[in-house]
Amino acid sequence: MDPGRAAKIRKEIEKLRRSPNNIRHRQLASIAQKLGRVRDSSRNNEPTYVNKSRKWFPLSIPDHSVPLKKGTALKILDQLEEDLLKLEDESESEAGEE
Repeated sequence: MDPGRAAKIRKEIEKLRRSPNNIRHRQLASIAQKLGRVRDSSRNNEPTYVNKSRKWFPLSIPDHSVPLKKGTALKILDQLEEDLLKLEDESESEAGEE
């Protein structure tokens, strides 16, 4: 992942962290998709986003008509930030090998 794209995603995560009481599903799902996760339709409960090429743990993002609870939103943001760090580490190691 190029540094400019990673910086934009990090900025978006930080913006959501500043107002955790009003985060909606679509905002988190958008970031998840930017990080390479896709919605897994084979799961029946909450919408689940997976990255099959990297074997990451599935990430459930509740799809409700109201904003997510603060704790739930912050935990999902933690996981998305961890995904971003993994992608940055991968791109740094690939750049170091060249």
